[in-house]
Parts: sequence; structure tokens; C-alpha cells
Amino acid sequence: MISIIGGGPAGAYSAYLLSKEGFDVDIYEEHDTIGQPVQCTGIVTSAIKDILHIKPDIIVNKIKTLKIISPEQKRLEIKLKQPDLILNRTKFDQYLIEKAIETGAGVFHNHRLTGIENKKLKFSINGETKYVTQNKYIVGADGPLSVVGKSMGSGIKNFFIGSQAIIEGNFEKDIVETFLFKQGFGWVVPENEKIARVGIFSYKESGTKLDHLLKTSYNNAKIIERQGGLIPVYDPSLKTYQTNTYLIGDAAGMIKATTGGGIVPSLQAAEQLTKSIKTKQNYETLWKHKLGKSLNLHLWTRKILDRLNNNSLNKLVSLSNQDKIQDILGTHNRDQILQMSLKMLSKEPRYFLFLKDILINNS
Repeated sequence: MISIIGGGPAGAYSAYLLSKEGFDVDIYEEHDTIGQPVQCTGIVTSAIKDILHIKPDIIVNKIKTLKIISPEQKRLEIKLKQPDLILNRTKFDQYLIEKAIETGAGVFHNHRLTGIENKKLKFSINGETKYVTQNKYIVGADGPLSVVGKSMGSGIKNFFIGSQAIIEGNFEKDIVETFLFKQGFGWVVPENEKIARVGIFSYKESGTKLDHLLKTSYNNAKIIERQGGLIPVYDPSLKTYQTNTYLIGDAAGMIKATTGGGIVPSLQAAEQLTKSIKTKQNYETLWKHKLGKSLNLHLWTRKILDRLNNNSLNKLVSLSNQDKIQDILGTHNRDQILQMSLKMLSKEPRYFLFLKDILINNS
């Protein structure tokens, strides 16, 4: 038997793959409704289509253009060869759970794991404590503050904060705007011409920064809903396996540090988790072989970006505003950062000078 803690994409897709391989799987989900509350913008690259089929009604919009805007309003426009997809996160999560159930997985709602004691899982269910005998395998897909991780003596130490508002207004349906600022960025992700997801990604005060963005750019907009949550900073030294106990998704920090996106890496890691349990191969070796270089490069890029002041951000956008660079950015998505970076550096050697300059002057 396998106990999976958390019914988000990482947990649900792991359950589906493992059940399909013949394992007995139970999912324990903290909330009474899968996919709620929403704590994610739900924008993914076309790379997700290489992993699984997504039902059309889950996709609320397709993005053809990305606009990156510097602090001084310098603009970089990227035409995507393959559109980004905007997902209804609740429907997406529920779709993955349905797939898991169809292959035989059990799902227990309102089970919030509070600890692991004497080989028993300790849950809080509507304020009451329940103990469940620990199964042979435990998978911690229980988010950035993972209780499973803490039971291993592991866990995420550093976080970004995401704050988002769903607003009414007038928007260009197929364009996402990203606003750069020191140590973070803001976004406007349209669901359609009248509804958009507007948010902030930063290390601190994301709510205050979101309020400022809404006041300055969308002062008359009606706020339908506010969302938010912690986004783990990827840590390559984090322990993700210990004696039949595994961490995956946000619990393992499997996040692209440049953007805060984690859906595609989580699904890819679920495939490696299944392979590990089925073949007895080392889990960390498998998932890091698949994802490690990419997540490390995202982290390294984030550290560089965090050192940029407004002037350097303006220079970076200006340097990238060339047809040859725009073509690379439009052809290679964010889940192909290694290929993208190598081609950009080969086409524009001035990036090396730019990096040298910021490492010297922006420390």
C-alpha cells in the first residue's frame, strides 16, 4: 500500500500512475473539495501536452504573446510558437483525481496530516484526531510546509510569496503581461476579454505590492476573488527520500525559480517516482536526472535576476529586444530553459558582458 498525502497535481498524478501499475494507493487530502482553495495562476507551457491529455473544458484560454515590461516601461514582445495554456485549476486538479480514482486509488477528504507517530499517520479531521496505520510507502505531496518533510528532518527553508486577484476589466485575450521589478515581478494573465488574474511574485510584501499594482493600473476594476500562498525556493540539497518516504512537488521544492511555476515539473517527477517504486531505483537519482539541471539553471537565473537593480533590468530587456532573441524565446518555452539559454548566449555574446557587469556592480 502507498499513502499519498495531498491531492494536488503532484499527489493526484502520482496516484494515477502508481495505481495504473497495480499498486494499492490511498490519497489523503486536507480540504473537502479537490482544487480549492486556488493558490496558483494556472499558466503552463505547451510542454504539459507531452505528459498528459488535458480535456478542452479545463483550458480557459490560450496565450500567443508574452510582453515583458521593465521598470522604465521598456518592452520585450515574444510571439509564442506554441501557446501557453491557462488552466482552470480546480477542474484540472479534479480531473487528475478522477483519473486516479478510475485506476483504483482511494481518496479521503478533510484529512489534514499533523504528524507521524509510532509508524502511524496522525490526522486532524474536523478537529478530531484519527490515526491510520502507516503503509509501506509514504509520498509527501503536502505542499511547501510539508509535514511529511518535517518527519524526515527535511523541509523547505526559503519561500517566495504569491498574491493574486481575479478582477473584471478590459484585457487583450491572448497576451500575458509581466512587469519586472527588483527581486520579483507582477503579471496580468487574462482568462478572457473581461476577466484576468493579476498577481505579484516576490520575497516579501507581495500583498502590498499587489494592492499598489491594482490601484495604479486597475483602480476601477472589480475584485472578484483574492488568492495567494507560499512558493518554495528550489533547494538542490533538500533531502527528498528516506526509507520508503518520498517528497514530490511543492513539498520537494520542485519549482522553476524564475517564474514560480511547478505544475509541469511535478508531473514529470511523478513519472520518476512511479519508476522508482516499481523498479526499486533511487528516487533522487531518477528525478534529478530528469529535472535537476533545469531546476538548477532556473535557480541560478533567479539569483542573477535578484541582483539586478532597475537600471540593469532595463538594460536586460533592451538587450533582449532583438529579432534573433525574440525568436529563441518564442520557440523554446520555460520548461526548456537549458536549450533556450545556450542559444541566447551563442546568438548574443553581449550577455556575457552583461553578466560580468552585474556581478561586479550589483553585488
